Amino acid sequence: MPAWALLTYPGWFELAAGYLPYFNWRAWAAHPHILWRPPYPLAPTPYTLPIQEILTTWGAKMGLSPLAALRFTAIIALLLGTWLAFRALKSWGPWPALAGALLWLYAPTTLYTTYRLGYWDLLWGWILIMGLTTPFLPRVLRGKKSLALLTFLVVWSVRWIALPPEWAVWGLVGLIPLLSMPLWARALEGVRTPALLFLLIAGAAVWTLPWAQPRYVAYRPPDHPLAYYPTQRLVLLEAHVSGTLRPGETVHIRAAWQALRHQDKDWTVFVQVLDEQNHIHGQGDKLLGGLDYPTSRWRVGQVVFDTYTVPVDPNAPRSLRLIMGVYDRATLQRLHMGNGQDHVVLARTAQ
Repeated sequence: MPAWALLTYPGWFELAAGYLPYFNWRAWAAHPHILWRPPYPLAPTPYTLPIQEILTTWGAKMGLSPLAALRFTAIIALLLGTWLAFRALKSWGPWPALAGALLWLYAPTTLYTTYRLGYWDLLWGWILIMGLTTPFLPRVLRGKKSLALLTFLVVWSVRWIALPPEWAVWGLVGLIPLLSMPLWARALEGVRTPALLFLLIAGAAVWTLPWAQPRYVAYRPPDHPLAYYPTQRLVLLEAHVSGTLRPGETVHIRAAWQALRHQDKDWTVFVQVLDEQNHIHGQGDKLLGGLDYPTSRWRVGQVVFDTYTVPVDPNAPRSLRLIMGVYDRATLQRLHMGNGQDHVVLARTAQ
C-alpha cells in the first residue's frame, strides 16, 4: 500500500528535499557519464551513488514520464528494502521475519523519509548497508540486553521524528531500523499466531499515518530551478513575466517558490528595472508570500506562488533588464545564490 499510493495520487508531493530528485535526474539524463557525484549542485549531500538517477533513466527509456520514473525509484526502494529485511530475519522463522520486514516498511523512519523528506538517496544507502550487514546481525543481537536496547531506540526514534535535525536523518533511516529489526524479530520469536502479528503490523501502520501522510500538489516543476539560495535552502522554481519591458509599460511576474527548511525570517522580494549603467527605472518590493503568509509560516516543501507588479519609468531608455532577488528588510542584506550572485535576470531588451 505505501508503494501503491505513489501511483494512485495525481501530481507530486511536498518534500523537504524539494524537487531536488527531479532536478538531479534531469541533469543526470543530460550528463550520464558522471557516475559518482550528482551533476546538479542542489543535492542534499555532496557525494552519493546515483542509484535513483540510473533507475529513473531506465524508467524513462521504458516510456515512463519523468514523474512516473521518479515514483518508480521510490517503489523499487520500498519493495527491495522489505525483501532484504525479510531475508535477513528468516533465521527467527517465517512469521517473525514477515512481521519485522513489514514493521520496517510501515515504520515512520521509512515512510517519513519517502513521503515527507524525499531523501531517496538515504533510502538506497540504507538498503546497501542492510544488504551487507544484516546477515551478521542476528548472531550479534541475540544477547540478553537486546530488548532494553530496542526500547531505547524506539524512544529516541520518536523524539527524532518529532523534530529531526539534519544530522539525525542518517540515524533515522539507517541505524535505528538496522538495529531494531532483528530485535523485533527476537521479541516475536515465540509468537506463533499470525493474527496477532498482523494486528501488530496494522497498529504500526495506523501509528505511522500522521508522520508519513503525503501532501500532494498539482504542479510540475521545470527542468531546472531558476535560483537557489543555499544558506536558507530557499528555491525559486520559476518566474513568468507578462507585459512589455518598455518605457511607460507595466511588467507582471508570477513566481513559484519552495523552502527546503523552516525559515526563521520573513524575506522580502525586490524587482528592479535597470539600464546598462545600473540606474533604476522601476522597482517593486514585496514581502515574500504577502502579509497573510510570510516565509516564516511556510510548510517545508510547500510550493508557494507569488505575484509582483513593476511600472517602468516613461523616461527610461529602451535598453533595459528586469532583475529579481531576496533580502532581509531589517538589515537590507541580500541573499546570495549558489553562483554567488544576489539577483537573477528575468528579462532584457535590446537597444
